[in-house]
Amino acid sequence: MTFSLPPGFRPCWAEVSLSRLEHNVRVIRRHVAYPRTDLCCIVKANAYGHGAVPVSQFLQTLGIRWFGVATVEEGTELRQNGIDAEIIVLFGIPPSQERLASEQKLTATIHSLEECDRLMASGSPHRAHLYFNSGMNRLGLSEAEMAAVPPRLAGSRVEITGAFSHFSSSDEKDETFSRRQLAKFEAITRDGGYPVRHMANSTGLRFREAHFDLVRPGIILYGYNHVPDVLPIEAQPVLSWKAKAAQIQEVPAGTPISYSRTFVTARPTRVAALAVGYADGFSRRFSNLGVVMANGRSCPILGRVTMDLIMVDVTGMDVDLDTEFGLINDQRTAAHLADDIGTISLEILCRISPRVPRFYV
Repeated sequence: MTFSLPPGFRPCWAEVSLSRLEHNVRVIRRHVAYPRTDLCCIVKANAYGHGAVPVSQFLQTLGIRWFGVATVEEGTELRQNGIDAEIIVLFGIPPSQERLASEQKLTATIHSLEECDRLMASGSPHRAHLYFNSGMNRLGLSEAEMAAVPPRLAGSRVEITGAFSHFSSSDEKDETFSRRQLAKFEAITRDGGYPVRHMANSTGLRFREAHFDLVRPGIILYGYNHVPDVLPIEAQPVLSWKAKAAQIQEVPAGTPISYSRTFVTARPTRVAALAVGYADGFSRRFSNLGVVMANGRSCPILGRVTMDLIMVDVTGMDVDLDTEFGLINDQRTAAHLADDIGTISLEILCRISPRVPRFYV
């Protein structure tokens, strides 16, 4: 489907392909090990920059019954926009938000005895999953605490409806530590009577024994399989990011470009100033380093990335103010951008600013 930017918008925008999102759901579902295994789609951090509300609304039409968020605020936003599926707040319920979480019917996650006691003391009804620290050592209950929580909650209005853990190293070639985590989680929850168990994140999908009752696809849902050699899921990138030029000019050799004159042209150069900058989430680390795409060709970034504009070399190219420049597209994905500056595709996507409008096509 061809998309044209509607009038009235600054020419810097993202397109989110719902057909590709549906494809990714389909291939992930096909991969899960057991007929009972359901998908908990992770939509925290604004659905990794894709737009949590429209993405979740669309996923709900595909039959998704579970969503994972990071905060009570994220869960509340989904509830207020028609998401009636199960919503798990993966990083717990902070002090003073216990009542709101209950009112919004969000599933709590219990990471500590302190949190357990707070939920119980609130007097509000809660569904909760226990988070077992199997080796991530970020949050979570120890083995002894996992055993202590159920009797502690006896007679309270907090109902334990599940248990989960999280892989720390499932993207590594060596499976030893991940399998150790998996064995710990399986042992601690085997006889616990938990209605729902879950552990597999995107790269954790490679371990079919970890599929249990739920899997938690995150970045792979949006098209990035970080372990394709061991995980046969052909996900398609969902988001593309585009901009147009605000001005195109010819400059002679010896012309400094952008702040601090970190780039000086070595030849007569045609320079396009694109309407995107670090305020839009296009990192300043791409200064004198990255490229964008136009008409199938690479256009090197010249000089410093500024707050609202970047300058690119379009010498010898047939481009004008109506040309669409691809910051992220099929030729140059978020993974390519991440490799350029030594980060990960998740950070590239999550940093796309709210001032960049998303269009769902």
